[in-house]
Amino acid sequence: MKIAYTITTLVLSGVVGACGTATAVTPDSTNPAHCVAAFAYGRSINAGAKVPDVALSVESTARALFEGKRMKVDGTFEAGGREGEEFYATYGKDGDAMLKLAYECGKRQDLDPNFRAMNDSGALMAAARKVDPLCQASQACRNHR
Repeated sequence: MKIAYTITTLVLSGVVGACGTATAVTPDSTNPAHCVAAFAYGRSINAGAKVPDVALSVESTARALFEGKRMKVDGTFEAGGREGEEFYATYGKDGDAMLKLAYECGKRQDLDPNFRAMNDSGALMAAARKVDPLCQASQACRNHR
Protein backbone atom coordinates (compact mmCIF):
# COMPACT_ATOMS: atom_id res chain seq x y z
CA MET A 1 0.00 0.00 0.00
CA LYS A 2 3.08 2.26 0.17
CA ILE A 3 2.76 2.98 -3.56
CA ALA A 4 -0.85 4.07 -3.07
CA TYR A 5 0.12 6.40 -0.25
CA THR A 6 3.11 7.83 -2.13
CA ILE A 7 1.31 8.44 -5.41
CA THR A 8 -1.71 9.85 -3.59
CA THR A 9 0.55 12.21 -1.67
CA LEU A 10 2.02 13.31 -5.00
CA VAL A 11 -1.42 13.72 -6.54
CA LEU A 12 -2.91 15.61 -3.62
CA SER A 13 -0.02 17.78 -2.48
CA GLY A 14 2.86 19.07 -4.57
CA VAL A 15 1.35 18.34 -7.95
CA VAL A 16 -2.05 19.83 -7.16
CA GLY A 17 -0.56 23.00 -5.71
CA ALA A 18 1.78 23.77 -8.59
CA CYS A 19 1.17 26.36 -11.30
CA GLY A 20 2.89 27.85 -14.32
CA THR A 21 2.70 28.39 -18.05
CA ALA A 22 3.30 26.06 -20.97
CA THR A 23 6.81 25.52 -22.34
CA ALA A 24 8.43 23.15 -24.83
CA VAL A 25 7.17 20.01 -22.99
CA THR A 26 4.32 18.43 -24.93
CA PRO A 27 1.52 16.57 -23.12
CA ASP A 28 1.94 12.85 -23.74
CA SER A 29 -0.81 10.37 -22.88
CA THR A 30 1.71 7.51 -22.97
CA ASN A 31 3.78 9.14 -20.22
CA PRO A 32 2.56 7.97 -16.79
CA ALA A 33 3.88 11.11 -15.06
CA HIS A 34 1.89 13.33 -17.41
CA CYS A 35 -1.22 11.22 -16.83
CA VAL A 36 -0.85 11.40 -13.03
CA ALA A 37 -0.67 15.19 -13.34
CA ALA A 38 -3.73 15.27 -15.63
CA PHE A 39 -5.80 13.07 -13.30
CA ALA A 40 -4.67 15.19 -10.35
CA TYR A 41 -5.82 18.30 -12.20
CA GLY A 42 -9.25 16.81 -12.92
CA ARG A 43 -9.55 15.61 -9.35
CA SER A 44 -8.65 19.02 -7.96
CA ILE A 45 -11.25 20.74 -10.18
CA ASN A 46 -13.89 18.27 -8.99
CA ALA A 47 -12.84 18.61 -5.32
CA GLY A 48 -13.26 22.38 -5.57
CA ALA A 49 -16.81 22.14 -6.92
CA LYS A 50 -19.73 23.31 -4.79
CA VAL A 51 -20.91 19.68 -4.63
CA PRO A 52 -17.95 17.43 -5.52
CA ASP A 53 -18.65 14.11 -7.19
CA VAL A 54 -17.09 11.53 -4.84
CA ALA A 55 -17.22 8.76 -7.46
CA LEU A 56 -15.35 10.94 -9.96
CA SER A 57 -12.76 11.77 -7.33
CA VAL A 58 -12.21 8.09 -6.54
CA GLU A 59 -11.98 7.23 -10.24
CA SER A 60 -9.37 9.97 -10.79
CA THR A 61 -7.39 8.68 -7.83
CA ALA A 62 -7.66 5.09 -9.11
CA ARG A 63 -6.42 6.09 -12.55
CA ALA A 64 -3.49 8.00 -11.01
CA LEU A 65 -2.66 4.98 -8.83
CA PHE A 66 -2.55 2.80 -11.94
CA GLU A 67 -0.10 5.19 -13.59
CA GLY A 68 1.99 5.17 -10.40
CA LYS A 69 2.07 1.38 -10.58
CA ARG A 70 3.26 1.63 -14.19
CA MET A 71 6.10 3.93 -13.08
CA LYS A 72 6.99 1.53 -10.26
CA VAL A 73 7.12 -1.45 -12.64
CA ASP A 74 9.17 0.58 -15.16
CA GLY A 75 11.59 1.66 -12.42
CA THR A 76 10.77 5.31 -13.04
CA PHE A 77 8.71 6.02 -9.93
CA GLU A 78 11.03 8.57 -8.27
CA ALA A 79 11.96 10.35 -11.50
CA GLY A 80 8.35 10.16 -12.67
CA GLY A 81 7.15 11.90 -9.52
CA ARG A 82 9.49 14.80 -10.16
CA GLU A 83 8.55 14.87 -13.84
CA GLY A 84 4.84 14.93 -12.95
CA GLU A 85 5.38 17.86 -10.60
CA GLU A 86 7.31 19.76 -13.28
CA PHE A 87 4.68 18.93 -15.88
CA TYR A 88 1.90 20.17 -13.59
CA ALA A 89 3.87 23.34 -12.89
CA THR A 90 4.07 23.88 -16.64
CA TYR A 91 0.47 23.03 -17.61
CA GLY A 92 -1.47 23.42 -14.33
CA LYS A 93 -3.15 26.63 -15.50
CA ASP A 94 -4.02 25.32 -18.96
CA GLY A 95 -7.32 23.60 -18.21
CA ASP A 96 -8.03 22.71 -21.83
CA ALA A 97 -4.70 20.92 -22.23
CA MET A 98 -4.98 19.12 -18.88
CA LEU A 99 -8.56 17.92 -19.41
CA LYS A 100 -7.77 16.81 -22.97
CA LEU A 101 -4.76 14.90 -21.64
CA ALA A 102 -6.83 13.29 -18.84
CA TYR A 103 -9.34 12.16 -21.49
CA GLU A 104 -6.57 10.74 -23.71
CA CYS A 105 -4.89 9.00 -20.76
CA GLY A 106 -8.23 7.51 -19.75
CA LYS A 107 -8.88 6.25 -23.28
CA ARG A 108 -5.42 4.62 -23.30
CA GLN A 109 -6.04 3.02 -19.92
CA ASP A 110 -9.44 1.71 -21.01
CA LEU A 111 -7.69 -0.19 -23.82
CA ASP A 112 -4.93 -1.52 -21.53
CA PRO A 113 -5.60 -5.15 -20.49
CA ASN A 114 -3.70 -4.64 -17.22
CA PHE A 115 -5.86 -1.64 -16.32
CA ARG A 116 -9.04 -3.46 -17.26
CA ALA A 117 -8.07 -6.49 -15.16
CA MET A 118 -7.28 -4.37 -12.09
CA ASN A 119 -10.39 -2.27 -12.59
CA ASP A 120 -12.69 -5.23 -13.25
CA SER A 121 -11.40 -7.07 -10.18
CA GLY A 122 -12.32 -4.11 -7.98
CA ALA A 123 -8.77 -3.91 -6.58
CA LEU A 124 -8.00 -0.55 -8.17
CA MET A 125 -11.12 1.18 -6.87
CA ALA A 126 -10.69 -0.41 -3.43
CA ALA A 127 -7.16 1.00 -3.22
CA ALA A 128 -8.39 4.41 -4.37
CA ARG A 129 -11.21 4.47 -1.81
CA LYS A 130 -8.67 3.85 0.96
CA VAL A 131 -6.63 6.96 0.10
CA ASP A 132 -8.94 9.44 -1.62
CA PRO A 133 -9.76 12.31 0.80
CA LEU A 134 -13.28 12.90 -0.56
CA CYS A 135 -14.02 9.21 -0.12
CA GLN A 136 -12.57 9.23 3.38
CA ALA A 137 -14.92 12.11 4.23
CA SER A 138 -17.93 10.11 3.02
CA GLN A 139 -19.11 7.24 5.21
CA ALA A 140 -20.96 5.65 2.30
CA CYS A 141 -17.80 5.68 0.20
CA ARG A 142 -15.57 4.44 3.04
CA ASN A 143 -17.94 1.55 3.73
CA HIS A 144 -18.38 0.57 0.05
CA ARG A 145 -17.49 -3.06 -0.58
